[in-house]
Amino acid sequence: MVEIMDYQTLPKLVRRVLKITANGNASLPSRRQMTSKLFALVALVPGIASVVMAIALHQTSGLAFIISAIFFCGISLLLFGRKRLLEFDSATQQVYLSTSLWHFFQKRSAIAPFSALTCELTSLGTKGPYQITIAEQNYVFDDYQDAYALLAFLSSHYKFPVTENISNWPNKTPLSFDNRQTADITPLDQTETLSNKSDVYIEIWDRKSIIRLSLPFFFFTVLAGLIKYGVL
Repeated sequence: MVEIMDYQTLPKLVRRVLKITANGNASLPSRRQMTSKLFALVALVPGIASVVMAIALHQTSGLAFIISAIFFCGISLLLFGRKRLLEFDSATQQVYLSTSLWHFFQKRSAIAPFSALTCELTSLGTKGPYQITIAEQNYVFDDYQDAYALLAFLSSHYKFPVTENISNWPNKTPLSFDNRQTADITPLDQTETLSNKSDVYIEIWDRKSIIRLSLPFFFFTVLAGLIKYGVL
């Protein structure tokens, strides 16, 4: 089980990606989950537009928009609730693929034991970004220290091997988590400050983002109502 205080010391950008489950296990979103959230956002746009048009038009004229709103908003709701996570279980020493739909239809399937898990850190350019590959899932960070912090956290809690090919490219070298090793493989010309760094892997489906995205819905709904009843 992951210690909460230990988790809270991680950089903010790392905590956007790495989450702690109700069971106390660390989890990472899969590629399919990220894709689902993107499609959910895309479907939300015509859904909101259809709701506004259905309210603004007369009952008979707005029937098509009502059907369209139900269709697109329903798809968006389903996709937003779809979870597909890599879950690291310290009790069984295995990584699982956990899936659910709005906390229903929960299912877990074992991917690999920690001893057989492959985890690699690579640089996608001379100055980054830096890609972490775990169980065929990729997580990309602009800043090396963020990628290193995520790997150090997972390795310290779950004891699976980590390799990197930055210091002796293209050869894979075991990555040890101490200050000396960090200094050896961090690029010398990396001068970005903590305040300027940004994560390539952005969680756009968190609670605050959903609230911000819903604000236009309420605004245009009120606007459509005012137009319909002749106030504007």
